[in-house]
Amino acid sequence: MKIVDAVYQLYRLVTKHIGADGDAHSIVDDYANGFLDKEDYKKFKNAQGKLTVGPDGRELDKLEGGSYEGMFLDSPDPSSFSYAKVLESGDSGRRIVFVQRYWDGALFLKQRSHGAGGSGPREYGQIERRFLIYKFDGVDVPVGSNLTLSIDISKFKYLEIHMYDRNYGYAVTRTNAVQDMYKINKMDVNSYYKPTYYEIMLAKISNTQLKIERRVRMVPTADGTLTETNAPGANPYIWEIYGIV
Repeated sequence: MKIVDAVYQLYRLVTKHIGADGDAHSIVDDYANGFLDKEDYKKFKNAQGKLTVGPDGRELDKLEGGSYEGMFLDSPDPSSFSYAKVLESGDSGRRIVFVQRYWDGALFLKQRSHGAGGSGPREYGQIERRFLIYKFDGVDVPVGSNLTLSIDISKFKYLEIHMYDRNYGYAVTRTNAVQDMYKINKMDVNSYYKPTYYEIMLAKISNTQLKIERRVRMVPTADGTLTETNAPGANPYIWEIYGIV
């Protein structure tokens, strides 16, 4: 009888060690215990930067810290597939959630604190991100030539166009990303020729090509009207273009 009891005790010990939920040699995954407890397994995956994929309809506010993907009930866009990063601090009770929407790459942030000293948005707010898609390389680009953009503008919500007038500084225009024509101008009332007007117009040839249609510097004549001048080196040029999401 003692031998039988010892065999059963050994069986229970070995089964608990090598199996999970009654299946010997089970491999641990997100849903079942195996050689590692499933929660520890998820922590190891998250530490490696891997995403935990689970059923849609979960709530981010109820998930432990880690990386996730899916459709979340309490995300900024519950009907859209998203990637999420949940950060927690046990000391302060602070919880930060980053959500990136899959279809357009938009990034959102929410911060909640159960402790003292918490700050930041309590509801989701979109984080604006800027990508440099064109930069002047020192070679003059005359009217009729194209600027080549490094990223398709259809991926952005806005374009931020920086014009430099060589003598008196910058002008910046923010406009909707996808349209047929872009205009940036500046009236410099403090220049030597008071006032001096600068203007560049760009036409969209494709989502990665913008054509310079107009590029002028205008100064006042004796009667006070503005007239176009093409003095070498005086015309403005595009310094940088950023795509914004």
